[in-house]
Amino acid sequence: MIVEDILPTGKFTQPQLELPRMFSKQYPEKVWVEVKDLLSKYFMEKASGEMDNLFDEKGWGDNNPCLSQ
Repeated sequence: MIVEDILPTGKFTQPQLELPRMFSKQYPEKVWVEVKDLLSKYFMEKASGEMDNLFDEKGWGDNNPCLSQ
């Protein structure tokens, strides 16, 4: 991921426009907690996958002799 992928451009994408419509309804607090948990898990898995890729690319895995004790 590069910086340009996450910096705001001043224009809204279709998903960004859809979110306010989707969340304009009244939902119980429990639903909001579940949505936040789902989003947190999603982004955590994405970040973990990116870290796994970085470790693989750099050779920082378990087979690295520098990491052996």
